[in-house]
Amino acid sequence: MKTVSKSETIVDKPLVSGIVIFLNEERFIEEAIASVFAQTYNNWELLQGKRI
Repeated sequence: MKTVSKSETIVDKPLVSGIVIFLNEERFIEEAIASVFAQTYNNWELLQGKRI
């Protein structure tokens, strides 16, 4: 695992995409999103949607 120094920027790290799709379980969406925000890796995006 590569250690990121303070001189490196977010651009130097790969973008990680997380996808959250939920169906009839909206009650868990807040917990799932909070879990993503709690990560120490900081170059990420979160895509969410409701399956219809």
